[in-house]
Amino acid sequence: MTSLKDDGYVWLRNAVAEPDILNIENLLSKAMMPGQRIKLDTQILSVLNNEGSIGQRIAPYLENPKATRLVSFDKSNTMNWAVPWHQDRVIAVNEKADLDGFKSWTRKSEVWHCEPPTDILENMLFVRLHLDDSTFENGPMEIIPRSHKLGIIPAVDADAISNKMASHICTAKRGDILIMNMLILHRSKPSKNPSPRRTLRIDYANFDLPFPLEWSS
Repeated sequence: MTSLKDDGYVWLRNAVAEPDILNIENLLSKAMMPGQRIKLDTQILSVLNNEGSIGQRIAPYLENPKATRLVSFDKSNTMNWAVPWHQDRVIAVNEKADLDGFKSWTRKSEVWHCEPPTDILENMLFVRLHLDDSTFENGPMEIIPRSHKLGIIPAVDADAISNKMASHICTAKRGDILIMNMLILHRSKPSKNPSPRRTLRIDYANFDLPFPLEWSS
């Protein structure tokens, strides 16, 4: 059994019941596009936050979890891609502000994103909810266990580090949840199979950002 603290990830197999998955699909039916950032409205938050069906699964690993960013991925034979080894080190916020440690500002889908200080990332979770089976053939995510303990990894060093450490291919069934430390190294290869591989990425925190920043909603 893996440990979120030591290994940087933990699986919750068969974590979400079919009625809850259908409810999520209904809420997000118009938003499931590759890399689509989804607005966290009241209905969606009612599912993702502490009192909701997904948030309740996350709560044992992060007290009072609050979803701070939601991104959909819909990999198929017509929408296919590969992503090299990397860390996701951005957060979504309400506005741009000149604060020490907050850098690399970009605006995506009309939302400000930035790279925050490392201690913020270290206290967040990166969660994937699988809406379809993820197999060896349809481009599953691959992670490097324990890489979160290395802190910030420059992009130019990611391949060299991954070659020295064992990887884990994240095959999954519909309804499985993968919980990870935000700084874990990961990548994704192209799909070799026409079957869809829809997943939701949900970033979680349980603290406020320094004024005047707030989590994007």
